[in-house]
Amino acid sequence: MPFPNKQERVVFLLYVLWAFAGVGGCVNHLSGDGASQDDEGAEAVYGREELLSLWTSDGEWLLSPPLDAPDGVSRVGVWVELEEEAPFPHIEARSAEGAQSGAWLKVEPTFSEGDTHVGIVDVPIGDGAQLRIRRDEAMRIREIRWNAVIPEIPSEESGEELGESRMALSRELSDMGIVTREAWGARRTRCSERDGTKVRFSIHHTVTPASDPLRRVRSIQAYHMDSRGWCDIGYHFLIGYDGTIYEGRPLHLLGTHTAYHNSQTIGISFIGCFHSSGCNGFGPNRPSEAMIEAGGRLLGRLAEIYGISLNRHTVRGHREFPRSETSCPGDYVMARMNDLVAVGRAAQGGVGSPPPSSPPPSSSGRSCRHSYGGIYVDRGCSNSYQCCDGTWRSRGACGACVCVDPWGERGCGR
Repeated sequence: MPFPNKQERVVFLLYVLWAFAGVGGCVNHLSGDGASQDDEGAEAVYGREELLSLWTSDGEWLLSPPLDAPDGVSRVGVWVELEEEAPFPHIEARSAEGAQSGAWLKVEPTFSEGDTHVGIVDVPIGDGAQLRIRRDEAMRIREIRWNAVIPEIPSEESGEELGESRMALSRELSDMGIVTREAWGARRTRCSERDGTKVRFSIHHTVTPASDPLRRVRSIQAYHMDSRGWCDIGYHFLIGYDGTIYEGRPLHLLGTHTAYHNSQTIGISFIGCFHSSGCNGFGPNRPSEAMIEAGGRLLGRLAEIYGISLNRHTVRGHREFPRSETSCPGDYVMARMNDLVAVGRAAQGGVGSPPPSSPPPSSSGRSCRHSYGGIYVDRGCSNSYQCCDGTWRSRGACGACVCVDPWGERGCGR
């Protein structure tokens, strides 16, 4: 769609962001310079060693690689984890439009607690951005994460009061020891879009240190609301390393955690970094047994409340959702997904159908029926298997997939 002028392009982008509010999640696959681009907008993540090796020296400053923002940028947001408790470092940002760069503007903190800070600066509209930080202050940064986005437009409707959300939680989950929003000091939600029906779960990790979970939850909420303009923290629940469960966005509201799949999905995030790389010394990179037990129990209770059958079709890692370009929830949480489902099923007395442990049964003719009901034509593929002349075999066994339905809901080729 052509735009006669830049102003019309910006208005259109703002409308799109408003219309599709609710996309998001955790850290995406990163390129060699630490940058990523997907439905969340442009974001870059650097540990201190990457910062010192990949950023360019410019006198007393270190300059980040430019971050392309094809969807536009009017705000730069920064999340900083320092080596020790200290004030927000001196960081500046500028936007760019084509080959023209704007003036450097100081990033101002919106959240500071101990060694964790969040800051933002609004910049002239552009299609890219860049950061710079004083060289002497870069040495005390443990990790810096920053994005270049056009923040979402808050709803004109007022969000629900904190007390109302706490009451809703107490009616459904009162005996699980969940730390409520009031208890961890949540800011008032600006969300108003309800999402009362739930049919699946999306599992994440926060890509932060696992220590001091209360601070992590507060800083994540600040980063989501201040930088991206979201109406609240994206996840419905977060789980600490000791198994403590924290209430995130009120459960009856639409979450912001899994792009294109937020509707009818409960977002649960493990506090910590649980991938095989890129965790920047954030502590244990494997989830604790207490986390798995707590996560499973939470799945079991929520499945009972919403009538969800627990299996690997309804409990998915963020990366398993179609159109999700991310490593989330990390390799080591992915390795425990079956355990989460098993704990959840045990907690609810085994309600629901177990995940298939072998290929779905073969059907007559050249088509195949998936365990979940979808019909696949010859050479059609599910998440793991391929229909080969009426017999389920490993994916790719009879050539390229002629069509794909990863979850068996509709099948393919009908």
